[in-house]
Amino acid sequence: MDINIKTLPGYHVAYLRHIGSYMAGGIPATWAKLNQWCQEQGFGNPRRNMIGISWSDPKTTPPEDCCYDACVEIERDYPVPAPLAVQAIPGGTYVVARYQGTPEQIGPVWHQLFTEWLPQSAYQFDPRPCFELYPSDINCMPEPGVFICDICIPVRPKQQ
Repeated sequence: MDINIKTLPGYHVAYLRHIGSYMAGGIPATWAKLNQWCQEQGFGNPRRNMIGISWSDPKTTPPEDCCYDACVEIERDYPVPAPLAVQAIPGGTYVVARYQGTPEQIGPVWHQLFTEWLPQSAYQFDPRPCFELYPSDINCMPEPGVFICDICIPVRPKQQ
């Protein structure tokens, strides 16, 4: 896995929220609704950064209470109708790991980054949102059932 430490900018996004199981099909439906809105706005050319934020740890949160935001980067003054909302994702130092695989395979990669890579690194978790970045400059779905994203975990140097 390709892992780097990067300084990421902040992102201003419009989002749709999904509450419920990460694995029961609700997240793809949420993305479909957001993609429909993006098409209506003409965001396909040029494509925009897309971001997925998993607010809940499915190992400690009941499935029905898990919270996920499907996001698209927008200009600060862009009008956003309900049920969409707007939020700012803070910039700063992040562990960035390029992922390519299926939706079912990404959970163990997140777990490995938190339980193996991070404790052995010179960094500690910084309490900002973790997210999956689907950069505008890559084909995020190279084949059916497979996607590419950057797993982004906010960090700061470990204190001695």
